[in-house]
Parts: sequence; C-alpha cells; structure tokens
Amino acid sequence: MLTTEIWPEVYASRQTRNPLTWTVTGVEEHNDSLCLVVSQDRTKGIIPLEQSGINLIGDDRTIKGRIMALVGQPVTFIVTQIDKENNLFTGDRALAMEKQAAKTWLNLKPGQTRSAIVRRIIRRRNNKGNLVEIGIVVELDGIETFIPVNELSHGWVEDISSIAQPGDTIDTYVQETDQEKQKVFLSLKELHENPWPSCADRYIKNSVYVGTVTGMVDYGIFVDLEPGVNALCRHMKSGRVNKGDLVAIAIISINPEEQKIFGAITRLVRKGA
Repeated sequence: MLTTEIWPEVYASRQTRNPLTWTVTGVEEHNDSLCLVVSQDRTKGIIPLEQSGINLIGDDRTIKGRIMALVGQPVTFIVTQIDKENNLFTGDRALAMEKQAAKTWLNLKPGQTRSAIVRRIIRRRNNKGNLVEIGIVVELDGIETFIPVNELSHGWVEDISSIAQPGDTIDTYVQETDQEKQKVFLSLKELHENPWPSCADRYIKNSVYVGTVTGMVDYGIFVDLEPGVNALCRHMKSGRVNKGDLVAIAIISINPEEQKIFGAITRLVRKGA
C-alpha cells in the first residue's frame, strides 16, 4: 500500500523537477549496478550509481567506497521515475546537484561563511605505506570540493574526525571561487582567530609547560599547548607516551615566522582517558 503522506511530494518532484532531501538508508544492486537507497516513512527510492553524483573515476573498490560513505547521510535528488506496482521510485542526485550548483554560483563570493555537509574523510598512503588523513570532501549546496587538512585547524591535526565527521553540517569560509573551472576553495581555520604570532609571547625558551599529546609521527610527537598551538617534540629516549596523555615539555625554540615551537618531553603528568 502506498504511504499517502509521502507519495504526493514524490509525484510532485517528478512533475516539477523540484528536489527532495532524504537520508541514504542503504545500498542495493539493481541491474548489475550499485544504487543508493533513500527512504522515508516506509517509502523507498533508489538512485543508480550513474545518477549518484559521486566521482566515478577510479577502480571498483574506490567507487564502492565513495557510494558506501553516503549511507546515513542526507542527499538531495529529483524523482525521475515511479514504479507504482512495486511502490518504488528512481531518483537522480547528479541532476539535483547540478540545479543546486547553478543557483549557488549566482551569489557565491570570497569572504562568505557558508554551511556545507561533510561527505567523507580522504586518506592516502604515505611513502612508508601508512594511511594518513589528508582532508575532507564537503558538499556546499550542490558543489563538491576538497578541503585539505592544513585548512581545518591552525594546529596539527592527526584525527580529522575530532573536528568533523561524515554527515556533519559545518560552517566554512569561502577563500576563493573559480566559476569557469567550477571550483571553490574553502577553509575552516579562517573562521577562528590565528593564535600566532601573539602566542609566542606566552611561551619562553628553556621554560617548562604542560600540554596534551595529540599525535605521533616518525619525526616526533605533537603536543597541544593551546588550541591551534602545537609543539613538535623529539621522541623520548626512555619511556613512552600515548595520544591524550598530559605531559610536561621544555621549550627548545620558538619560531614565530614559521609558526613553530620545538620542545622535549620531560615527564608524563597524567595518562589520557
């Protein structure tokens, strides 16, 4: 039986080409192709891979990962077909994004603060074969763009999910737009005051301060002294610390021009939770 409360808006979308926004509740295979499943109040629709709006460049595993990443997230689509016999409709997200983007470009300007939906966290293997997080893909009213990790925070970021997770709606700062190439450059850190260079006055060389371990890499340990201010410390000769630990560090050098502090961990203050 058709769900009377929902189907009128489904029919209206097909007739008027007005978009609907529903949550992706699954992924199914139809006609040997993956499809997004959207549903609301027991009313179900599918969005074929070709109309999913995702980047189809890459191998099957990469493409499958992109479509799976949308599960649980809201997406906008236009209804293109209705199968009354099976209580099912087909939607086109790519078409909806195209219509949204056309409207967005009309008033998108550098300096604006605009809301965007985080679609996925991007990871790449470094030269040692380890997966590292390099940024996020967001959708701003029909326009998908990549925000590199160095634009997410003024400080070191190891775990992007501590800042934003797929499905989150976040505020972004529009740095630059290129309508001809259909590209927009966004930043999160530009919405927050840069602690440099004023923070250099709060720390003195050869003094000891308390901070929280926020990341560990081959070349050292990052310790958060305050939001957006990290000290890179050399690895300890004995003992070890973990992410989240509270430690005391001695300041070795401060470089305001490069916005860098180097230090050495002197002791563990408290184990992280």
